Amino acid sequence: MPTLTELLASRHLGGPLAPDAIELMRPLDGAREEVHACLRRAFRWMEQAHFRPEDFSLALASFFAVQMPNVLPGMWGGMVPPITTAGRHAPLDAFVAANPYLELTGGGRFLDVGCGFPPLTALDTAERFPGLEVTAIDPAFGTYLVYDELGDYAYLDAAGDVRFVTGGAITPERRAALYRDMPATRARFATLRDRLLPLLPTGDGPAEASDEQGRLVRRPIAQYTRPNLRFLERGIGAEGLEPADVVRVMNVLLYFPRSFAAETRAWAARLLRPGGLFISGYNAPLGENSMYFVWRREGEALVPLEFAFDATLLRALSPAFFGYRDDEEERSLLCQVLAALAGEEAFVAARDVAFDAALAETGLASRRADGFLGGLPPNADPAWVRGAWRAFEARLRDEGWPERAAEALRAATGRRAWRNAVGHLAVDPGEWGWAPVPVNG
Repeated sequence: MPTLTELLASRHLGGPLAPDAIELMRPLDGAREEVHACLRRAFRWMEQAHFRPEDFSLALASFFAVQMPNVLPGMWGGMVPPITTAGRHAPLDAFVAANPYLELTGGGRFLDVGCGFPPLTALDTAERFPGLEVTAIDPAFGTYLVYDELGDYAYLDAAGDVRFVTGGAITPERRAALYRDMPATRARFATLRDRLLPLLPTGDGPAEASDEQGRLVRRPIAQYTRPNLRFLERGIGAEGLEPADVVRVMNVLLYFPRSFAAETRAWAARLLRPGGLFISGYNAPLGENSMYFVWRREGEALVPLEFAFDATLLRALSPAFFGYRDDEEERSLLCQVLAALAGEEAFVAARDVAFDAALAETGLASRRADGFLGGLPPNADPAWVRGAWRAFEARLRDEGWPERAAEALRAATGRRAWRNAVGHLAVDPGEWGWAPVPVNG
C-alpha cells in the first residue's frame, strides 16, 4: 500500500520522490491528524509553487519526518513552541539598519513580539542597536528552566508542568532522542526539577542550583536583561505598551488564523509612531529561508511596502512549505511569486544549474545519480550548517540572483520587483492584492 507521502507526491507533484526519502517519512503514516494536515498542506503549497519531486531533498524529508511532528502546537497542549536561536533574525536586524523607509536614531524603540526562550534574537537586536530601547514580550515566559547532563533543557511553569523541551544541540538525532517518548521525557525533566528545587534559596527571585545530573534556574528570563533590553510577560493585543518605531513579529502568526494576523496588524499600527515599521514573517531556526512583510505607519494607515524573501527560496530546499494554517500569508504569497517565475523557462534553466553548483560546493546537498537531491552530512554540526547556508545564500546574492529573479518576475507579471536593502527579492504587496490597514478601523 502506498504511504501518505507517496500519495501526496503523486497527487501534487506529478511524480515519485526518492525511495530513501519515502522510507524516511514512512513513520508519518501513524502520526496524529495534526501532522497529516500539516503534510497535506505542505504538498499543496509545493504544487502551487511548481515545486518538482527531484528537488525534494533528503534534508527536507528529514525535517518532515523528525522535526515537524514535534514543533506543532499539539505536542505542547496548544502552545506556540518558543523555538529561537542566536543569529536567527540577523538578516532582519540588517534590514532595519539599512532600510530606505525609516532612519532610526538614539532614543528609538523596538518591540520584539513573541521572542521565545531563550530570547536570543531579542538579545541580538539589543546588541546590534545599542542606541535603541528594546522591549521583548512573550506570554509564555516560564518560571523554571531545567538542564540535564547533556545540555538539553525543559521550560516549566510555576506548578512544575513541562511546557517545552529542546536539545542543547539542534540536530535531528538529538531531537529524535528527546521526542521519541515525550511522556517519559517530560517526566524525566519534572523529576529533575523536583529533586533540585529544595537546593534553591527561598523566595521567588532569580536563582539557580545544580548537581552532577543537572541544573535548575528560577526566573531564567532575568539573566538576559540588559541596559537597553527589558522583558514583559505580554502577548499580541496587550495594552499599555509604549509607542514604538519598529514592531517585529516573526514565526508567530503562522499558528493563527488570517483574521488574527489582521488584528495583529491593526494592533501594531496603533503602537507605531508616525513612519514606524511593522515587520512580520517567517524564517527557519538557523536564520535561513527568510520571508517577511514590511509595513509603515503613514498618517492613519498601515501601508504595505514590501514582501521579501532570500534567494535560497527561489528553489526552496528546507521547510519553506511548513505552515500550520491553510491561509498562512507569507507562504501563500511566496507560492504565487514562485509560480509566476516558473513560467520563465530561461530563468528556471539557469537557476537550476547555479543552484546545483552552489549546493554541491557548500556541502549542503549534491544531485545524485538517480536525479534526486541528497541530504546534509550525517551528524552535521548546527554551526557548520548555519555557515554553509549563509555561504550558499551569499553566493546566490553575489551572482545576482535576486536581480535576475526580479527581472524575470517583471517580465512575467508586469509588476514591480527589486533587490531590497539586504539583497532579498522584494515585490510590492499592493500589486498582489494587499491593502493599507486603517489605524482606527
